[in-house]
Amino acid sequence: MQDVQVVAALLQTSKQLQQAATHLLAGQLAVALQVQTLQQAHSFAQWLRTNACVVRSLELQLPSSSSSSAVGARRLAAVTALELSLRHAAAAGSLQLHSFTLRGSISSPRVLHQLPALHPTQLIADVNANSSVSIQAIAALSNLQRLQLQCTAADDADVFHPLAAGFQQQTHMKIGPVTPAQLQLLPPKLQQLHVTMRLLHNPHQLLQLAPWLQQHASIVKSLHFMEGNDFVNQYRGWRLATAALVAALQAASPQRAAAAAAAVAGNPAAAEPFASSWQLQSCTLGVYEAVRGGEAPLLQYLPATSLQHLACALDWRSAAQIAALGQLTALRTLSVEASCAKRDLYYHKVAL
Repeated sequence: MQDVQVVAALLQTSKQLQQAATHLLAGQLAVALQVQTLQQAHSFAQWLRTNACVVRSLELQLPSSSSSSAVGARRLAAVTALELSLRHAAAAGSLQLHSFTLRGSISSPRVLHQLPALHPTQLIADVNANSSVSIQAIAALSNLQRLQLQCTAADDADVFHPLAAGFQQQTHMKIGPVTPAQLQLLPPKLQQLHVTMRLLHNPHQLLQLAPWLQQHASIVKSLHFMEGNDFVNQYRGWRLATAALVAALQAASPQRAAAAAAAVAGNPAAAEPFASSWQLQSCTLGVYEAVRGGEAPLLQYLPATSLQHLACALDWRSAAQIAALGQLTALRTLSVEASCAKRDLYYHKVAL
């Protein structure tokens, strides 16, 4: 931050020094700004018009969502000022952003359209997934390698089709909430995926997820579910869907399946954690209240040596569930919703 302030001061001094600093620092400056006042937004927009050529990464935190009309007006004015300054810089050919982050507001399609198509390799933004204009604007950033989207919920299965068609270089993505059908339309060359699933309180959605996960488990690093199930009214449906997911995990991690079977058979030596091809690091399984029957079908097939963060529903009276949890030797944090009482437990190291 101190370096940025020094550079900003140099750029405001004499014209000769400004030209020298601009030439020396072209495309190298990382800028982060938390916009708190309208004057601050306008001042930054004015600065960006003149000095966009030195900015390599831009991270903006706008006023958070609020029902206050004053906050909403300030946020809108800040977005408009940003859009105009980006448009001015893009028209002048001086915008060389490689990374762009906009938080605190649903990203305006007009802002996204100002980003230079060939430069950005990373984008972090909150977007309206129902806005085809926004999705098309993101898809136009053809050199993106890392994309992190916090989306509004969208029911259209084809909403992300432009991303699959447009992103040929992308290797890392964090996205959600999405449905299993929307997962089919993610970029083809992903190496790491962090995803929040939206199951619409419907076990059929979990059935759709199972074959996709069996095929793509190796790229999934985080897997979370944003809502619970309708356990009372759809008990049988969730049990069948859970069984389908277990079968998919068995197929994706045959060694883990063998270890789980050995544990059930009372052969602890054969049940030692192994190096799974599925390197899942974070998971939320609270959706699966259907495991109340005393078994632990899902916990048994999570990758023991990579999983570091887990949130799940648990029946403390189930020896199978406790034993399966104890096999997850890499856990650093554990959040448990117990069947007898709700509680949160956090461990630096878990040894059960």
